[in-house]
Amino acid sequence: MGGSLGGAGIGGGSYGDGGSITINGGKVIASGDSGQGGGAGIGGGGFIGDNGGAGGNVTINDGMVIATGGNDGSVGIGGGGKGVGTGGVDGASGTLTMNGSGVVFSSGVGDMDASRKTGGILVVEHTTYWYSNNLTLEKNITVPNGYTLTIPNGNTLIIPEEVTLTNNGTLTNNGTVINNGTIININGTINGSNTIGGTIIRDDPSTSIIDMSITTPPDSGNGWIYTYSSAVYTILNGADVLVTGTSANQRSIEVAANAKADITLNDVSITTTNIYSPPFC
Repeated sequence: MGGSLGGAGIGGGSYGDGGSITINGGKVIASGDSGQGGGAGIGGGGFIGDNGGAGGNVTINDGMVIATGGNDGSVGIGGGGKGVGTGGVDGASGTLTMNGSGVVFSSGVGDMDASRKTGGILVVEHTTYWYSNNLTLEKNITVPNGYTLTIPNGNTLIIPEEVTLTNNGTLTNNGTVINNGTIININGTINGSNTIGGTIIRDDPSTSIIDMSITTPPDSGNGWIYTYSSAVYTILNGADVLVTGTSANQRSIEVAANAKADITLNDVSITTTNIYSPPFC
């Protein structure tokens, strides 16, 4: 979700206050508008020549949240921006309450008061704040590019079976990671003083990648071909393919007749074009 005319991704419009916002789960990606003073990702809107909107009261109980502010004083979660060179002021921070097992990535947060945070993990760019000693991921999460998720000494991150952590940024383990699920580290960096066990899919040349979000796909890859006229990826016999990306752009995937292949879907959203064209077959 993205704001426009200085509005927040979720919350106030141009110089509007954020109000009360509660997130109980799912995957939420919110970006404030970069124009008109800059809106918060979640919270207040911005406006050039006027005061930014207040952040309101944001509560995150569960789920994965990525919140990015626009510009000119706006933050990922909090108040909107006033604009550069104007007489206004940035919007009031509002409050951020975190409970449960939510994992939040934000370009900035107006309210860092720990007394309102009893659970979850908050990552502000390259700094990680833990609000419990241990956290079990309830759903798949992705560490975005430009962010560092750190497990400090004395803290434990648990990845259960059938849960995937995808690292596109940096994963630093100085504590304990119990990996009973899967870590996908194709575009990211894993470092730290302690090792991580379990299943980790790395940038292995034997594993081919289909990125559904690429605007202009190549016509072939290791174990697959792409047909522009029908917008179809065809996976060939013997292929080992990782499918990633959140926008299929009305493309679909098929497996060649009588072919046997290993296919891993990583946080993929595939939308069919019509009832006669299934997204995966």
